[in-house]
Amino acid sequence: RRWTMDRGLHFDLTAGGRPSIIRAGIYTISDRAFETEYRLEECHALHLYSYPCRIRMADGETLPISPGDVTVTPRGEPTRYALDEAEGQHWCIHFQFPPGEGLFIPFLTKARLLEPQFTTEWKELMELFSKDGSPPSRITAENLLLILLFRLQRTARAERPPDPRILRLLEYLDRYSDRKIAVAALARRFGLSQTHLTRKFKEHTRLTIAEYVMRRRLDRACCLLASSNLSVKEIGQAVGYSTPQEFNKRFRRLLGMSPGAFRAGK
Repeated sequence: RRWTMDRGLHFDLTAGGRPSIIRAGIYTISDRAFETEYRLEECHALHLYSYPCRIRMADGETLPISPGDVTVTPRGEPTRYALDEAEGQHWCIHFQFPPGEGLFIPFLTKARLLEPQFTTEWKELMELFSKDGSPPSRITAENLLLILLFRLQRTARAERPPDPRILRLLEYLDRYSDRKIAVAALARRFGLSQTHLTRKFKEHTRLTIAEYVMRRRLDRACCLLASSNLSVKEIGQAVGYSTPQEFNKRFRRLLGMSPGAFRAGK
């Protein structure tokens, strides 16, 4: 493993090898101005965010984080946060892994690149790890972590949009998916015709803008259902749905279950 100019973690996949989970859970953070330095000396940290923020690296570089994004911080590397909200909760896995130089996970993976089942698998991992401490539960959780790491590694090869305006649009939608989205307004904002915008967007994402926004909203909803005490109705409103009925309909369509069933782990 080594910290590279591209920022991230190097590891090897070997027969019988798997990461060792030190802790896994949900953590609250309320930093608003990079006031606290976070550093783990004994293990790496994998974070899934349910809130928008900025993260600052040791060299001063600052990156924007949107709900649903994932970061992997190698051990010994300091980070600082500045939240857009009063406080937020993120899912966290602290883990150790044998040295390796083969495969690479970038420091930041955007939510739009993740497969739909990524959040569900992460939730299952946390439930298994905290279940009873038995060897079968722990081994299954660590195997799930290996799957998550492999998924992140695979997304590192995803192509960037050929048009930088589409990249800026994706970043905008990642950050403001809770707002009402109108294609005409987006076309004006990013200097494209509506026809060109929708065609280029679907070429890159294989989704319509409405489908993409729904996935980003439900990514954040899954995080909030698992990590907050907000009601299902409050979570629906927080991610951009005006009525519980609409929220429930969209959630069932994408995940095959109700928000309440997801929260209960059924």
